[in-house]
Amino acid sequence: MLAFDCVLETHEDVRFTAENEQRLIEKIRRHCVQYHPEISDDEIREAVKAGAYDPEVRARTLIRLAG
Repeated sequence: MLAFDCVLETHEDVRFTAENEQRLIEKIRRHCVQYHPEISDDEIREAVKAGAYDPEVRARTLIRLAG
């Protein structure tokens, strides 16, 4: 299981979880279409590589998607 937290000021904190990195990226991409259309697919992938974590091991991360 992987998790990623979106902690931008434009909305309340959101936690995404998925069974693998690709599914996590897909969930975050759908979120970005609605809330962060300025964020590119490459930025999403980079943020996931830097900030995805196992929620069983670490409670939370504070990596921003962009900006």
